[in-house]
Amino acid sequence: MTTLATKTLRSAPALSVAVCPSGSVFVGDEDKVTEYQNGAAVRFEWVTDLATLAGGVYDGPALDMVCDSQGYLVVATVVCLNVRRPDGNVVRFDFDSGMPMNNSQLLTLDSNKEGVWVGTPRGLLRWSRGQGTLVIFVKSCQCHHTLSSSR
Repeated sequence: MTTLATKTLRSAPALSVAVCPSGSVFVGDEDKVTEYQNGAAVRFEWVTDLATLAGGVYDGPALDMVCDSQGYLVVATVVCLNVRRPDGNVVRFDFDSGMPMNNSQLLTLDSNKEGVWVGTPRGLLRWSRGQGTLVIFVKSCQCHHTLSSSR
C-alpha cells in the first residue's frame, strides 16, 4: 500500500488519482499530472492551458486516470485520451485518429486490468494496449476502429 505524505500534496484540488503496479501514485489537477514515489513528488508534467493553448504533455485537465497491469497510465481530458507509456512517452488519441468525440470523461479498468473502458459524451470506448485498437460502442452497435496516435 502506498501512503502519501500530506505535506507533499499541493493546495490545488485533485481531479484524479491513479496507482500503478510500480507503486507510483499519479495525481492530476487543472495544471499538471504529478508522480509520487514513497510519498514524495518525483516528476510532474504540465497539461495544456486550454484558454491560451500553451503547450503541455497532456491536453487539458486530467479528468480521470487509470493505470493498467503493465504500468501504462491512461489520462482522460476534455480534448483527447492520452496514454503515458512506462518509458514516459505519451501518445494521444482524438477525433482525428478515430474517436467519436475528443472528450473523454470517465475511465475504468476491465477485470483483468489489461483494457480500459472510456466514457465519452458520444459513446463508450474500450482501449487495449495489446490489441492496438479502440473498440467503439455507440448505442447498440459495436464498431471496431484501429487508431493510431496523432502524435
